[in-house]
Amino acid sequence: MVALLLVVASTVCTGLLKIVSDRLIMFFAIKALLIGICTILVPIVVHNIISGYLQDAINAMAGLGSGTLSSDMSFTGWVAYLLDCFNIPECLSIIVGAIQMHITFKMIPFSPIK
Repeated sequence: MVALLLVVASTVCTGLLKIVSDRLIMFFAIKALLIGICTILVPIVVHNIISGYLQDAINAMAGLGSGTLSSDMSFTGWVAYLLDCFNIPECLSIIVGAIQMHITFKMIPFSPIK
């Protein structure tokens, strides 16, 4: 009777240890795969996507400008001369960029800018 209990106990323990070891091996394999993906594949893909969108945005913005004044601000004569002398389009672009940065910083939850 004791021999039978030992056989049953060893079979159950062997089965449980096999299940635990398989799960542990699977955990480490998935962990290694995810670490490999996150350190090698994801940064390359994200860099390519961001640089592609950035290049498209730069090309679009470069196509909009015509000289010192953009096509949206079509001033002529004396007003255009004054705008060009005082660099008003450049000043407006700096102001709009600062407003965009302020709005972006306000969207960050832990930012000190409220």
